[in-house]
Amino acid sequence: MSIEQLVTVLAVGVGLLACLYAYRDHQAMQPPPDDEPDSLSARIAQRARAQSVRRTVVTAMAGVTLGCLALMLQLAGPGRPVSARPEGVSPMPSSCAPLSPGMPGATSCGNERAAPVRETPDSPAMLGLALLGGAGVALIAGALLIGWGQGRSAKAAGWLMVFSGLTVNGLAIKDVKFGDLFKFDTRIDKVALELEIGKKLKALSEFGPEQLGVVDDFESGRADVRPHMGETIRAVCDKWRAHGDRGQHGLLLVIGSTDRVRLSSTSATQYESNVGLARARAEQVKARLLDCSIPTGQMVTMVSGPRYTPASGVVVPSDAARDRSVVVWALWSVPSQ
Repeated sequence: MSIEQLVTVLAVGVGLLACLYAYRDHQAMQPPPDDEPDSLSARIAQRARAQSVRRTVVTAMAGVTLGCLALMLQLAGPGRPVSARPEGVSPMPSSCAPLSPGMPGATSCGNERAAPVRETPDSPAMLGLALLGGAGVALIAGALLIGWGQGRSAKAAGWLMVFSGLTVNGLAIKDVKFGDLFKFDTRIDKVALELEIGKKLKALSEFGPEQLGVVDDFESGRADVRPHMGETIRAVCDKWRAHGDRGQHGLLLVIGSTDRVRLSSTSATQYESNVGLARARAEQVKARLLDCSIPTGQMVTMVSGPRYTPASGVVVPSDAARDRSVVVWALWSVPSQ
């Protein structure tokens, strides 16, 4: 607490004590209701004492009011200093030492002298709040002076305090932004927020359909899974396990397809048509996926027609071979938190 604030507090205390003393003196000097003064001199003395008490009360109230105004102005000044140093930064390096006891904040680092850290004062909005409080005190004190004060001087002082309180109140309401008085300090960890948003976006990107792999290079007219296709099937199994470890559930769509080349008599006897051949290829890949502990209830086999449609009507064997494949899609759920 500064010297000015200490003096102000003492002034307020003295004013309150004066008020209490005057009130006690006033109560002690009042005669009982049935005890009327028996002489003119006694009535004059009683009237003089009453006026003295009222003057004491008025003076004490004025002192308390002025003391409260001064205290509010003192508290509205630069309050507790807020360091401009960022959080997490040490106020003094380990190699630095205080320069002298009489210079707080000044340090010496080797041969260099570090200047004290400047502090930033509080928001000036507190000044407006203090002025509003002081104006309220002045209005109350002025009303008391008008009601209890005796004589023109007390009445004039009361009206003057009321007028000054209204004036200060109007100026404060005009200039002070009330949003600044009730502003909350919301500090957001930007790095943590960006990481959290990144996780949410990643989770959203993993929701919905995803193509896990394409098992191709089937022989024409056959549905057998060839040895080199195992690598693609293992990759599909690894992706399924990875999503399961993140708490996601999925549904696999195993879609078989074939080219538009007519089946031979032997293949037609076995598969009946290209649709049957495409279904047989999807079932073969599904059987391999069951070895990866993927539940059969979470796999659906489907059939797709040929994607290659020659414009000239002449089928090119190399282009038609691309339709002899099985595409594995997954529909993922939102990961559980």
